[in-house]
Amino acid sequence: MKKAVLAFAAVFGFFCILSASLGRGRVDIVQIYSNFLASRVAALGCNAADKATESKFLSNLQAVTIRAIQALKERNQTLSDADLSAKIVAAQNTTQAAVKGEITKNGCSSERIRALLKLYKIHSEMSLGG
Repeated sequence: MKKAVLAFAAVFGFFCILSASLGRGRVDIVQIYSNFLASRVAALGCNAADKATESKFLSNLQAVTIRAIQALKERNQTLSDADLSAKIVAAQNTTQAAVKGEITKNGCSSERIRALLKLYKIHSEMSLGG
């Protein structure tokens, strides 16, 4: 369990560093994006994503992704688009591996995965996609 927590901390830490976090305890769009990614991996890995929910979720994910990429570009102006894209893909892969590892090790009923599944549902019920 501690290893899973450390893996998640590393992923979220990367996003915090990359986004030049706005301050202690504040959540910004890049952190929200990271949470969207982790919750979707959990939902797909635990077969908790039905077609209608996934459709709503993806619409909201698209809106969050666009804004997160804009924010990352603004905060990391010295990085080329290719370098920024590579860092984002690496972070996405790390998030995916951490969530899948948690599912493999502790199952879909683990506290962390249950929290991500709830978050997935919340993300799908938002109205961000227009």
